[in-house]
Amino acid sequence: MCLSQARCPRQRFGSGHLCADRHAQACSLRRRKTLIFCTRDAAETHWQKLCAEFDTHGLPEPEKVGIPGGSSVEEFWEIFETVNEHIPEEAEIVFDVTHSFRSLPLIMSVLLNYLEVVKGTKLVGCYYGAFEVLGRAADVEKEYPDPADRRAPIFDLTPFFQLNDWVKAIRDFKRFGDAGDLNRLAWQDTKPLAAKEETRTDELLALRSLTGALNKFTQMVHSSRCKDIQDFNFESNILNQLGPATQCSELPQLKPVLAGLGDVFAAYQDKDLKNGIRAARWAYEHDLIPQGYTLLQETIVSYYAQEFVADLKRLYPKREDEVKRREYTSALLAWRTGSWKKEDSGLAEKLKDKIDPEVEKHYDTLTQGRNDINHGGHSHNARKAEKLKKDLGDAITKFEALLC
Repeated sequence: MCLSQARCPRQRFGSGHLCADRHAQACSLRRRKTLIFCTRDAAETHWQKLCAEFDTHGLPEPEKVGIPGGSSVEEFWEIFETVNEHIPEEAEIVFDVTHSFRSLPLIMSVLLNYLEVVKGTKLVGCYYGAFEVLGRAADVEKEYPDPADRRAPIFDLTPFFQLNDWVKAIRDFKRFGDAGDLNRLAWQDTKPLAAKEETRTDELLALRSLTGALNKFTQMVHSSRCKDIQDFNFESNILNQLGPATQCSELPQLKPVLAGLGDVFAAYQDKDLKNGIRAARWAYEHDLIPQGYTLLQETIVSYYAQEFVADLKRLYPKREDEVKRREYTSALLAWRTGSWKKEDSGLAEKLKDKIDPEVEKHYDTLTQGRNDINHGGHSHNARKAEKLKKDLGDAITKFEALLC
């Protein structure tokens, strides 16, 4: 394994022989420190030869770091801790899986994934020297007596390790409702194809467009952009892109994700106020509780402001008076007893009679929950987190039945 750092002197470490010139080039020269992780038996058998090979390639003299053979769970954890201890923050790693017991590459793959999250490291290459292609060891020694002639193909396994990035991106989208990394990886991995006319297919463009739209939607939900969600063209940006996008063969890891999106977004329509209720459901299902309260309550205000628009425009006729019309509607939904505090109490009484009492009841629940969240629980009758989520779910279900 080789590593370098953007902020620190370049380093190199690994286990086993350098398997070919390409590997030496991948690790690059002029590293100040080289670490070789190896067992005692491996060091006794290969260390001198390995040092000589490093010298031949002009690489710095390596430093040996002992690890156990990995014959028990305890030894696996010792390997894990030893390697973790020696890898600095933000290291760029090239991993050679050619040598060692077959269990060790598995341990290292898990460790690399861990280090990427915890220390911000980056796997820039993973290679396997396929020596078995040359034949049995005994036959190879006879046919190629000079080790320098034992040239075997090197397989680049980096894309398979990069699948870990996709796993995390898909998890973030499905569990947390965040399509940011999903979109970034889709555009990153298809950029070379999109740059050439002969590989820039309609399916590829549909896939890139779809992930971009999903990212925009999840950003709008996370930032409670209710108006933007109500104005968004879901049919053209998401639903109409699904068919061709699922036919794109370039990113097979995305197909299972795309397959379920048709059902998820089936109810969404272009420029529909009720998309705010649907987005509140999305927020609830992805544990975005503050966003869910905001999206749902602001959608209810939008719905009744639209229902009462003719009367409200007579009171607030200017185009820029939309905010005033919404404020009037919000006050109507919250008005229970006492005198009317805004303009035209007669209009207020007339419009209030048109509001379903069930809507008023659940609107109050949203107001109380949203206020509780905004004050961080420092209010009278503050609710527990579980109660806030349950109340939101109940309100969404009620408004879906009343308004959708």
